[in-house]
Amino acid sequence: MKSQLWILCLLSVVSLTGCQSDRAPSFVSNDDIDQLIPAARDVAVAEVEANFGSPSNLVVASYLNVDFGTYSGTVEKVKPDGSYRVRLNPQSPLASEERMAGLKGAAVTIAASKSAESTEAPAASEAPAKEGESSADEKPQVLQVVSFTVSPTQDEGEGVVGDLTVVSTDGTAVTVNEKDVVTVIGDTLQHGRNLYLRHCMHCHGVSGDGAGPTAQYFTIKPRDYRLGKFKFTSTKGGVRASRDDLYRIIKLGIPGTYMPSFMLLPDSESRAITEYIRWLAMRGEMEGMVATQFSDFSVDRLKEEDAGAVEKEFNDDWAANASDYRTQIEGDLKTGWTDSEDEQNVIWPLKKKAPDADPPDLELVPAPRKVPTSESIANGRRLFMHKDIACFSCHGETARGNGVSTETRNKNLLTNEMNEKPGLYDDWGNLVKPRDLTSGIFRGGRRPIDLYRRIHTGIKGTPMQGFGGKSLDGDEIWDIVNYVLSIPVHGATPESSK
Repeated sequence: MKSQLWILCLLSVVSLTGCQSDRAPSFVSNDDIDQLIPAARDVAVAEVEANFGSPSNLVVASYLNVDFGTYSGTVEKVKPDGSYRVRLNPQSPLASEERMAGLKGAAVTIAASKSAESTEAPAASEAPAKEGESSADEKPQVLQVVSFTVSPTQDEGEGVVGDLTVVSTDGTAVTVNEKDVVTVIGDTLQHGRNLYLRHCMHCHGVSGDGAGPTAQYFTIKPRDYRLGKFKFTSTKGGVRASRDDLYRIIKLGIPGTYMPSFMLLPDSESRAITEYIRWLAMRGEMEGMVATQFSDFSVDRLKEEDAGAVEKEFNDDWAANASDYRTQIEGDLKTGWTDSEDEQNVIWPLKKKAPDADPPDLELVPAPRKVPTSESIANGRRLFMHKDIACFSCHGETARGNGVSTETRNKNLLTNEMNEKPGLYDDWGNLVKPRDLTSGIFRGGRRPIDLYRRIHTGIKGTPMQGFGGKSLDGDEIWDIVNYVLSIPVHGATPESSK
């Protein structure tokens, strides 16, 4: 068949097989999706599932900034038993030769190599099939790995030689020729999912909603990934967490909470879990984005309007704008999670080169940590108590986390309206208590650079705002860092300030 020489399978969205479990877990939609009219809810669920699938059948959407785990190579021989002798090479950072024996269930694309193309390939002048027409030659196959058996003998050539067996998920025959190009994708995502279900799901839930079976017993709730927000990051305000931020939390845990350290896990496993958590966060964000697009079609409208008329309005809107909605959502997800890996978005200490120059010299230069002298600590205390910085309003004058803001009504971070009850609340609706700085426990890390970033950018998703680049320069932030680190040792009021 002509298409077998030209292309056998080329997909941007492919499915992976189920997790290795006797019971199939399922994702749970967030509350915003559940508040839509039935027609909008069905479309929203279908859109999210088309891009992410289910825990048992993950979907690889190539536009996402995720290391799905990719291998590629060529077919060296078609064997009589229906398998193919192939030579594969890891193509993504988390793909490795050690993982190749476990590629079962990963998605496969197969295409003819350049050298294998012939005059039988479709010419550019040939007219494409008309809309509505189907062609068996042009319909892409969805292939998955049944097994990849590494050959006991390896030559000196690049890559790993082994026998690959694939299957078409729609039951059609698979035809592969020598020199065809093979791409296997999805192993890292599957590996991360299996590890997540083993180590993380019982607290964070299958959907990453922080509602695992043990979460109900915790006073400090596990993180809900679905907002795409993580509190402790090295990135600028408005920028998502980097891979290294999430990896570090997995390895070190969060002191003072139920989040333990997974230091004993191999780095390859911690990185795979990191990638799966990022993927879950993207899925949750897509739910929120779709719900926002459909916000005009809340179930509340059905209390006063005809259900049929509202449904027709939705169907007309979706028919007219579906492509634009998808483009915007996919673009926002791709850009947001790509920006988080940009080194320009990482916070490093900076200060003005010549702050007293006339005219002002606004050039920024590195601001290395100041020596924690008594003068630096005293100035940090002064800034801590300054009315324009007002750290004391939350942390308290004695730094025990009992500032006046914990006893008064404050504005909701998302609605900008006053909360019904006193206290401080995060973006997840949880009551939060400012850190008791006398304890010496810092959830985002106790390295000086960790504290610098908390003061500079704040803690995302919480009332802890950032002061870097506006109220404070690098040297002043270091003074506050020195003061905060001194509190558990010398108390909230240093000798030089008494």
